[in-house]
This record gives sequence, C-alpha cells and structure tokens, in this order.
Amino acid sequence: MFSIHSASSDRQLIFSNFNGEKFQVEIHGSGLNSTKSIWHDEHYSGLDEFFKYLAQSTSPWANEQKWESLEGDFSITAACSRTGAVTFTIGILHMAGNEEEARIRVGLLTELGQLETIARDAVKFFKR
Repeated sequence: MFSIHSASSDRQLIFSNFNGEKFQVEIHGSGLNSTKSIWHDEHYSGLDEFFKYLAQSTSPWANEQKWESLEGDFSITAACSRTGAVTFTIGILHMAGNEEEARIRVGLLTELGQLETIARDAVKFFKR
C-alpha cells in the first residue's frame, strides 16, 4: 500500500491490493469516498513510471502531465504552480456505459518536494 496525502485537507489517495493484474485505488476525505479496482498490464507504462518521471523535476513545470488506465476508468493529472504546489486531479469512472454511470473528479494538493517519496513508494508498491 502507498498513499498521497493532501497538504491542505484531509483528502488522501490510497493505492492497495496490487496482485500483478490489478490494484485498488481509493480517494477519501470529508464527504468523499470512492474505491475502484483498476486493471494493470505489466507491458503498459504504469503509474510507477509516471511518478518517477514527475520526481525527476527539481523545479516547477509548465504543462500538465497525465496517466490513464488502459480501460480509462482511472486517471491522474499533475500540474505544478510556479511556487512548487503540485495539484493532482484524480478521475474515477464507475459503471462505464451504464445508465447509472458515475464520474468522480477530485483535486489533491501536495508539494514538489514530496514527489521523490511518492515515486519511491510507487516503485516499491508495483515491485519494479
């Protein structure tokens, strides 16, 4: 398990239960709780690579960086302000194509200096 904690609220993004084929992602905080199992293909560039790429940044970057699951049911976008505040925008899609489809879009604020730890935890979680 590894998690990303907000620097400005009680929001938390949690990755857990990786078994080589799928993992679970959960976002929760005041008035918010969503959990989704995400398929993971070892030949597909994974989240660990995404976080490692972000962690290479020693200064704020200009363009948003995005990772999306193969099925499009989970995405995470990272943007960095000039002051080093990193905002992750998390997207979760439940029951795609169903009449009761639900889309959740949540922001989570962290800091540029936290990216190295997040990347290290992601690599350990996905065992790469």
